[in-house]
Amino acid sequence: MDPLRALAKIELLVSEKPDVMNICKAEMDRSVVHSAQGILYNYATDTLIDHGFLVTEIRTNLPVLVWYADDDEDFPPTHGKWIANKNSDNTDKDNCNHFTNVSSRVFNKYGHTGTALVDREEFLKEFHGHTQK
Repeated sequence: MDPLRALAKIELLVSEKPDVMNICKAEMDRSVVHSAQGILYNYATDTLIDHGFLVTEIRTNLPVLVWYADDDEDFPPTHGKWIANKNSDNTDKDNCNHFTNVSSRVFNKYGHTGTALVDREEFLKEFHGHTQK
């Protein structure tokens, strides 16, 4: 990861999406109440809790919505493409890797952070619509 390139993307988000970044700042401020590593504590408690099922029990026809960034430096874009059943050029694969009911969107410009924050309302709208299919 190139820290200067990542910082440039954060600065771009701050200048182009200040409302979204203010929400992100509030979340970070809330996180540091735990400690300097508070955000890690929050992420860990969000992802490591027992959800009451095994990952291997997830149905392959479960509705899945994948948004990923072509310029993500934290997670390779190939991971998003793999989950979304996309070829390297973002066209649909003929044979699915795993999930058969996938909707996806690719971002470019804001990197990892932007993918999680940009168009949040659109993401929730699309997520709700996709899971109702």
